[in-house]
Amino acid sequence: MSNLKFKKGEKENEFIVETIENAKDFYGVLNSTIDLGKNTEIYKHPFENKKFEGHNFDYVAKGNFEPDEWEEVLIETFGRPIDQILEKGSSRESFDGVYFHKGYLLATNGSILIKQNLLNYSFLPHQIKAIEGKFLTTIAFEKIRGFDYMDVRPDKIICFSGSMKTRAEFEYHDLEKNYPDYEAIMRDQELSFEVYSVGLNFANLKKISPLLLEKNGSAEFRFTGENKAVFIKSIGYDWFEETILLMPIIIDSGDKF
Repeated sequence: MSNLKFKKGEKENEFIVETIENAKDFYGVLNSTIDLGKNTEIYKHPFENKKFEGHNFDYVAKGNFEPDEWEEVLIETFGRPIDQILEKGSSRESFDGVYFHKGYLLATNGSILIKQNLLNYSFLPHQIKAIEGKFLTTIAFEKIRGFDYMDVRPDKIICFSGSMKTRAEFEYHDLEKNYPDYEAIMRDQELSFEVYSVGLNFANLKKISPLLLEKNGSAEFRFTGENKAVFIKSIGYDWFEETILLMPIIIDSGDKF
């Protein structure tokens, strides 16, 4: 059974099966329980109804997912325009793409640093492992966003249109230098003294708004010190799920109220 499309469920280790490639063959077991092995099951879900190829599907998969349990596990492509803050063709290689590290998506242009948990993009555990340490160029990331679904593999990302009629493959890019030590940068920008004022560029704030995990743009700002970076995250999310670092505009330290 291949080409299952999942979205994250409400409970831990729960994933809702939204579409199934061979829907006609699957229709006969609509009300049955299917054992995929490795203590993984698909069973009828009591809530939202999904339609695919003339049939209604509403299933949940629960258990420990392994990459070899089916050929392709499709999830939605990256839904936020991270590429809009990147610098296509930049001489600074790290500014021209997104990096994946320790279960996070990372992107920076020197003024903005974005760190988002891949679980919020519906990544399954084996997909997070597959993409660890990989880098996608701005162009590749932009093109991937143009598709509906993707299959994340250790050597490439395979993308599909909603109809499954269009398919494209995108390979990862090998960085010539190590990605910037974002953890050290964030530690360096932690709270050090009382904040009087911080200079910010509104153009950068406008770029950040559509990238937030919270779609209505509500965000929490943490000011760590004068002329130090501002930490931003979506309201309703924890800092481990999303951390955006916005570098300040340096201002005169004597310019106080």
